[in-house]
Amino acid sequence: MINMFLLAILLTITDTGPEQVTLAWDRNPEHQVTDYFLYYGPESRKYDNIRSAGNNTQITVNNMVIGQTYFFAVTAVIESDYSDEISYKIPNPCCNVSLCH
Repeated sequence: MINMFLLAILLTITDTGPEQVTLAWDRNPEHQVTDYFLYYGPESRKYDNIRSAGNNTQITVNNMVIGQTYFFAVTAVIESDYSDEISYKIPNPCCNVSLCH
């Protein structure tokens, strides 16, 4: 099972050239982190773009629009044990007399 957690961390941004920025963050203290995802877009909490950073704690985003303001957030993907399991058998519709007429 994979869980995604919003990181309560401080992102740092470095202007690395025209139309690109590099974002960095602290590693999540959970040791089972399998991936980080960067979300960004032109409106707060409305992210049009998602980028995987793998297990890295920084990523460079290219092709940014000059003069545009962007909002960024990062989540960590943490692999954990499976949840409790349930089962369900899909019923055969022909076993229901009302459906066989």
